[in-house]
Amino acid sequence: PQLQLVTNPFFLNYGLETSATTELVYFFRNEGVTGARFDLTPEIAWPYRAPAGFIDPTVKLRYTHYKLGSNSPIYPDSINRSIAQSSLDSGLFFEREIESDHGQLVQTLEPRLYYLYVPYQDQDDIPIFDTTQPLFSFSELFRDNRFSGLDRIGDANQLSFSLTTRVFNDSGNELLVATLGQIYYFEDREVVLPGEDPDTRSQSDITGMLSSQWNRKVRTMANIEWNPLSHQVDKGSVEFRYQFSRDKIASLVYRFEQEAIDQVDFSILWPLRQQWKVYGRYYYSFLDDILLETIGGIEYESCCWAFRLLYRNFITDLAIDERNDSILFQFELKGLASVGRKVKTTFDTGQLPGL
Repeated sequence: PQLQLVTNPFFLNYGLETSATTELVYFFRNEGVTGARFDLTPEIAWPYRAPAGFIDPTVKLRYTHYKLGSNSPIYPDSINRSIAQSSLDSGLFFEREIESDHGQLVQTLEPRLYYLYVPYQDQDDIPIFDTTQPLFSFSELFRDNRFSGLDRIGDANQLSFSLTTRVFNDSGNELLVATLGQIYYFEDREVVLPGEDPDTRSQSDITGMLSSQWNRKVRTMANIEWNPLSHQVDKGSVEFRYQFSRDKIASLVYRFEQEAIDQVDFSILWPLRQQWKVYGRYYYSFLDDILLETIGGIEYESCCWAFRLLYRNFITDLAIDERNDSILFQFELKGLASVGRKVKTTFDTGQLPGL
């Protein structure tokens, strides 16, 4: 069970803003330590925003209290942690008009700098309940904690930089987005998850993203991570999506990661008749020369009710080629309720939820 309270910013004198986040959650599991975690994070900011740019200095205090069960010989029954952190976010916006075959366009140039300082505090006496370290991506450049979850608050003395350009048409639609970013570390990162070593790199990978949608039907996206130490691409993906109409969608995705991933993912959503749709997915690994997943589904929808059924065959253990099958279904009485796994998203967008 979890209880969370998030306040909207409260405006003070001289442009100051204050807000707070509070969480109380109890963790229960059959194996390992159990207990309650209370977290309170008040913050105060002094933002300045203008059409040409912004600057946002922020100070936070993270206070966390653990009340653990008495079934662990490793962790104490009660733990308190208080960490103050500060950040300075800033950015500029430049724009110009350009002529093209698509009419009058506007291009922007948006540099951004983000400095984060969090002092080191030993947290090895705190158990891991819901905390992991996400894979590095562009969104990680501007987060104030490199961990997801509150069991670890990462120490930081770092500067993030990004440069973004966008192209808009005269209707305000975003036709193109391209961005590059990187983090420079001034100190080693000592706070780690159990069994891991401190991170001593002085800079992160260079991460880039390109998204293009020059008409309403076609959309392309590409992500890349370049390692400046090894001078090679560590990770990348390319997606091509064609939407013939609201109910006709085809998607092709290629994913790559050095010595780990080399995959292609194709999916299609297609109406058969006015009330029937079919969905299919083919997910293959070139690196392992194996079919990772296949999905087939059908939907019937009328004015009052709908029925959706998906069959999924997927790999569960790549080492021994162990596979599994599952069936997901949903019956919906429109305006009242639905029974079964929520798979409506699949037949609306062509994406299977939770995967």
